[in-house]
Amino acid sequence: MAGVLIIRGSRTPAPQSNGDIDTLLRNADGSPYRERLILLQQIQYSCRDSNNNIKRNPDGTYLCDTNDVGGLESYSDRQFGPETWKTSGRYTSINGEVLPTFVGAQAGRIERWRVVHAGVRDTVNLRFRKMRAQAAPLVPVAPAAAAQDNWIAQNCPGIDVSLFSIAHDGLTRAQIATKLISYLQPGYREDLLVVFPEEGDYCVIDEGAQAQSAVNNEVKSRRYLGKVSVAAGQTVRDAGTFVETQLIAAANQFMPLSTRQKVRDDLANGLKLSSFVPHRDIENNEVIGQQSVAFRIDTGFKINGNSYDPARIDRVLPLGSVEEWTLRTENAFGHPFHIHVNPFQIMKIVNENTGQDVSEAGDTGEPQYANLKNVWKDTLFIRQGYVATVRTLYQRYIGDFVLHCHILDHEDQGMMQNIRIGLPDGTGGVASPHH
Repeated sequence: MAGVLIIRGSRTPAPQSNGDIDTLLRNADGSPYRERLILLQQIQYSCRDSNNNIKRNPDGTYLCDTNDVGGLESYSDRQFGPETWKTSGRYTSINGEVLPTFVGAQAGRIERWRVVHAGVRDTVNLRFRKMRAQAAPLVPVAPAAAAQDNWIAQNCPGIDVSLFSIAHDGLTRAQIATKLISYLQPGYREDLLVVFPEEGDYCVIDEGAQAQSAVNNEVKSRRYLGKVSVAAGQTVRDAGTFVETQLIAAANQFMPLSTRQKVRDDLANGLKLSSFVPHRDIENNEVIGQQSVAFRIDTGFKINGNSYDPARIDRVLPLGSVEEWTLRTENAFGHPFHIHVNPFQIMKIVNENTGQDVSEAGDTGEPQYANLKNVWKDTLFIRQGYVATVRTLYQRYIGDFVLHCHILDHEDQGMMQNIRIGLPDGTGGVASPHH
C-alpha cells in the first residue's frame, strides 16, 4: 500500500532566508498551478484456481476470469520475487488505475506533476508524446513487448513534451533541469512543470532501458501507461522561453520587493531557483567524517557484509557533524539507496570503467544520472560499476532511524542498517544516554 503526503509552504524568500517554491508557482490570478498527484505502482495481483495455483494465460502471464478477485498476499509461488513482474504481464498503475485518461489540461497552461514511484519491481522512464488523431485504443491484455512497441510507434509519433524538473524527493532544485524523460526508480519522487504545446491527446509512455539501468536487471521494453487529453488554448512553440516568461511574471507579482530582483535575475539566468532551495551547498572544508555503503548479494542480502539485525546499531553519528558517504554496489545488479531523516547532496557519480563523473551530462547509454550534480535527494539508484559520493549533515534530529535498499524484498531480507545520531561527547564520539 502507498499514498502521497504533500507538505506545502507559504514562506516567501527574504534577504536572509530562502522561501518555499509554492509561493512562486502561481497563475496571474494568484491561484496555484494545476497540481496532479501521480502515484505509480506495480501491483502484480493474481487469481487462483480451485487448487490455489495462479491462473495463467498460454504465454505464462497471469489470468483473471470474469468475477475473479485478484490478490497479492505473500511471496509464495514466486508471485513477488525477481523476474515476476515481467512474467505477470501487469501494467504500472497510475493512482490505482490501469491506462487512465487525464482530463482538464489546456494548451499553454503550466501544470505541476508531482510524481511518486511507489512501485517495487520496475523502473519507470516517464515521457509525454503527441498521439495520432483517431488512434486505436490499446487493449490492456498484456500484448507482447514487440506488439506494444509497434502500437506506440504507430500511435504516438508526435512532438515530445518538455519536462521542467523543479524538485527531487520533496527538495527544490537550485536550477530547473529541462528534459524529455523523467527517470524514476523505486522510492523516487520528482516534481515536474509541464506545459502541453497544443490541443490533442498525448501518450504517457514508459520508455525502455537496458538491463543494468533497470531495477529488476532485465531489458525493459516501452510500455504505454495512459493518455492526457488537452483542450485548445495558447499554442506554445518554445516551452523553455514560455516557462521562463511565466515564472518571471509570477515573481514580479508575488515576490516581496526585497528579493524580487534576485528571483527574476536567477530565472533569467538558466532558470535558477537559488532563493527556494531548502539546504545550502556543503563545502570541502566542512567535511569531518567518512561513511561507506556497499550493497552485496551472496549468501544473503547485505550491506557492508552484514544482513540486518534489529538489535545492532550499525552507525553512531554525532549531531552537528558533516560527513561524506561513498555508495556502491558490489555484485548482481543495482540498488536504490534510501536513507531516512537526513537527505544528502550529490557531489559526483563516477563510472568506474572510465573514471568520468557523469552527474552533470549523464553517460553514454546511461542518461539517468544527468543533471544530478549538487542536487539534494534521499534516494539514489546505485548501478553496478558506478560509485556515488554524497555529503550530508546532521542538524536537528537525535535518535535512531534506518537506511536501506528500496527494492522492498531486498530490504525485508536484510539489506538495511540502523543509524543512531546522538549528542557529541567532546572527543569526536557520541555521549552515552542517561536517565
